[in-house]
Amino acid sequence: MQDETNPNPDELLPEDREPDEAELDRFIDEQDPEFAARMKDLAADRNLKVAEVPEEDVAEELRHEIESWEQGRPVRKFLYRNLRFLPRLVLAWRKFRARLAVRMMAFAIASRNRAHDLGLGLWRGGRRTLGRAVGGVKESLTGALKRFGAMNRGRKLLFVATLAVLGGAVYGVYFAFSGRLLPGQKELFIANFADEGAPVFDYDPAEPQELFYDNVRSAPNLLLITKMVVNIRPSANSGENPMLAVEFFAEGMSPESILELKAREAFFRDRMQRLIEGYSFDVLDTPPGKQALAADLLKDLNRNLSQGQLRGLRIKTIVLKP
Repeated sequence: MQDETNPNPDELLPEDREPDEAELDRFIDEQDPEFAARMKDLAADRNLKVAEVPEEDVAEELRHEIESWEQGRPVRKFLYRNLRFLPRLVLAWRKFRARLAVRMMAFAIASRNRAHDLGLGLWRGGRRTLGRAVGGVKESLTGALKRFGAMNRGRKLLFVATLAVLGGAVYGVYFAFSGRLLPGQKELFIANFADEGAPVFDYDPAEPQELFYDNVRSAPNLLLITKMVVNIRPSANSGENPMLAVEFFAEGMSPESILELKAREAFFRDRMQRLIEGYSFDVLDTPPGKQALAADLLKDLNRNLSQGQLRGLRIKTIVLKP
């Protein structure tokens, strides 16, 4: 008995007539609907349509090209007068580029179709393989459950106990190797202080450094040099007898330098007064002049100290009388 849904293709048409396009489409729809759907998708894709390149007369195209060179810019006219083959070369290059573009588009379309077919085949094959694997697993589980149900109570208890023992053994091995079951081995004595010490930092020896033990940040090696009143040199903006009253803080690099400065205070105060007398009123009335005075005094004190050096000399108070 012939199946009515899939009729014999030999019985659709009489032998003396060829099928037309509509009949072929209907036959393909009935025999392979999936293939027909794919063909409709390809037909609806505008990217698959290649633009037709009009074929014109070669002589007419060459004539138009020569006219464009003859009536173009002066540079094109000069090149055409000296190189008569340029129009033919340019026209041949344009035709080659058009043919190359068509071939590249055809190659892209063919590659896309092949990739689509390959992906569809892989998807179908993978889906069938996954379905068979899932079916096999389900059958294995069903058979195992049936065999477990057919056992008597004693065998069931023995099977469950065996699984529990195996699971406990695996977890115990993992627990032991992870270090949480047994305490880790620890050395009784410290063999390397680097593991216990503070972080190590690198420094550049060329950069200025501070002393570790004799650092003024940890030990305030400061001495107040009490007020000195000194006559200074007159200048254009002062009277005939200008005077200066000043106090200093001396900062030592070590306690020895401060002790020596305190013990010989009279000597150093005299030298400082003689040095201050050499400055004029106009110079000391400006900030740079005061800084220069402090720098000169510091150099003179360090030249006369025998126990250490001073780090700095800072002005505490200063009063100028014109």
